[in-house]
Amino acid sequence: MKNPCAQFTVIDGGKEELECKKHSLFNQPWVFSFDEFEQLCEQFDVPRAEAFDLQLKCIQHKAKTNSEAAAVFAVMSGTKKASDAIAQLRRNRFRLETSLPLSLPQSSQPNDEADV
Repeated sequence: MKNPCAQFTVIDGGKEELECKKHSLFNQPWVFSFDEFEQLCEQFDVPRAEAFDLQLKCIQHKAKTNSEAAAVFAVMSGTKKASDAIAQLRRNRFRLETSLPLSLPQSSQPNDEADV
């Protein structure tokens, strides 16, 4: 027979630090790296659906300064603004790509004029 033994999790810091991380996870999840976020969700037995909601909070926070995140947030949150956000992102991309200075094509031959 196998001896049942308790599993222990080693936690850096103390109980106060753990409570602080738990508070931050549910109130400011964007302060954690992706790996640390996943680790804390496992440690606190956060259901997958709630973890997705917390990740959506991270995207929402980033959407304030990033147009790509704003488009992703609009789509994931299911708002009616999704198509507007995506259209704005496309317009911004197009404007960036076309704002480069124009350069006329150059001939590879010197004095390449009409030789008739």
